[in-house]
Amino acid sequence: KPREVFGAEEPQLHVLFLRNPVAFPWSAKVLCGLVSLNVRISAIEEGEVVEMLSALRNMQNLEHLVLHSFFPGEIASNTRVVELASLKTLDISGCHTFLHYVYRHLRLPRDTRLAVSCMMGNLTVGGLGHVAALLTLLSTHPTRARLELYRTVAVLPTSDHELLVEAWENELPITDTPSPAASFSLTLQWTFTHAISLADIAGCVMNILLFPQTRVLRVGSKCDHDVLTLAFR
Repeated sequence: KPREVFGAEEPQLHVLFLRNPVAFPWSAKVLCGLVSLNVRISAIEEGEVVEMLSALRNMQNLEHLVLHSFFPGEIASNTRVVELASLKTLDISGCHTFLHYVYRHLRLPRDTRLAVSCMMGNLTVGGLGHVAALLTLLSTHPTRARLELYRTVAVLPTSDHELLVEAWENELPITDTPSPAASFSLTLQWTFTHAISLADIAGCVMNILLFPQTRVLRVGSKCDHDVLTLAFR
């Protein structure tokens, strides 16, 4: 039972992985010493989102955070901003509602390595509006490193319904050796739609995020010349 297992008073637990927990005691003091937290919940409830964010405020030693979930609706609750001053990596994934609510309440060091993966659903409803809203949130977040710092950018379609964008602060050479982990990565996934093409979404990404200091650009074969025009304007 979670409340018995996490009933200890001293925060000696450093690593925690949770998959679809039931009635998890987010207020347990033992969580305060966590260095790594990995939470994967298929469909999270609004109250648990708020409880989880409240718990994160007490995890001042947290260096690695993974949050994967979906929220089936709109989140109306308000909560205070969460400062995570020691965070080195953030991996956040889910629907755009979950991402919007959680990410805008987090304040991170500027050098935190960020990986975002968003399932946009059917873009026939709402068009590129949901995509643009997410990109605007990412580009204007107050504690993110400025996009102007990124010297290498990759725009890589991984399928007809998925686009990966990666960025590095260094100017990376084009070689056969694997690239180091990106400082920023964004994966967009969507269901099939005739109204919006892969090139439309790639163009939206380059148009909103903007990487003005890019010196190396890697573009997947399915991105057309309009994406290149936006990248170098």
